[in-house]
Amino acid sequence: MIKASSNALLDIINEILDFSRIEAGELQLHEQPFQLHEVLQPTFVPLALQAHEKGLTFNWTIAADCPAVLEGDAGRLRQIMINLAGNAIKFTDSGGAVTIRIHVEADAPAGYARLTFSVRDNGIGIPLDKQVSIFQPFQQVDSFINRRYGGTGLGLAIAAPLVAMLGGELQVESRPGEGSHFYFSVLFKLSASPVVVAAPPQVLAQAARALTVLLVEDDPMSRLFTALLLKQAGHQVVEAVNGEEALAHWLEYRPDVILMDMQMPIMDGLQATVLLRQHEHRHALAATPIIALTANALASDRVRCLQAGMTDFLSKPCEVTVLLDTLVQHCILE
Repeated sequence: MIKASSNALLDIINEILDFSRIEAGELQLHEQPFQLHEVLQPTFVPLALQAHEKGLTFNWTIAADCPAVLEGDAGRLRQIMINLAGNAIKFTDSGGAVTIRIHVEADAPAGYARLTFSVRDNGIGIPLDKQVSIFQPFQQVDSFINRRYGGTGLGLAIAAPLVAMLGGELQVESRPGEGSHFYFSVLFKLSASPVVVAAPPQVLAQAARALTVLLVEDDPMSRLFTALLLKQAGHQVVEAVNGEEALAHWLEYRPDVILMDMQMPIMDGLQATVLLRQHEHRHALAATPIIALTANALASDRVRCLQAGMTDFLSKPCEVTVLLDTLVQHCILE
């Protein structure tokens, strides 16, 4: 609780500092090549967890024709999307939905791409006469809303000028009781940076077929986080909370690949791997790729996993693209 309170206080301080810099004209953009998917996917996953904890559905889609590499301030784009999605989550009650869509417009000049970013919810909505004032600092629809939902009232007041700095205009469509739709369009220069484009994880992840992944993890938040990543990448996920359950699910679903934690109750990942490999050997089955995904990061842990029969070893926390790339590499080699 102390850590959560400290983080909340730090967020408030950072919001106030950012707004002060914007007001003083001291906030500068740092434009450089970036990969849209690699910037936004890690941004959306924690938001999806936050939405899940509140009982919301949270989905995002980045259109397939979005350019791989753009030039711009990725950090400020990330901040805008966090503020808009966070606002949608805050003002949507349990059972509701938040949907993010990013697509390409057709009116960009040569060498550029115009992208539209859309955040839609079916939350409390905003009356027409309040739809201008919500972009002002420390503003919420009314005092009751402020008491019920809390917050600084700076999220939209920061997002709007940041969108303007990127060359767009933050707009809203909303009806009370029906939800809100915030959206903006930004013109990005296309980048031909060979360093960024050469990143192999994205190429492999996009080229791969959809996999059935058996995710074996006893920690519920870690399991939810990883499952969200895999599903967003287009894979099917079967979940198990210990080695014994993993063996049963492996026999039932015959997954393409297994992500296996090491330390779990009832049966750990090492024992489950040994038993699984023994079954494959007895029945002359092809070896299922088993990738350790564990907080145990010592070299000796890696040795133990490989000796038990695992195919590869990843330590947590693991970057999204590294995880997806590893899955695809082993399934391509299968």
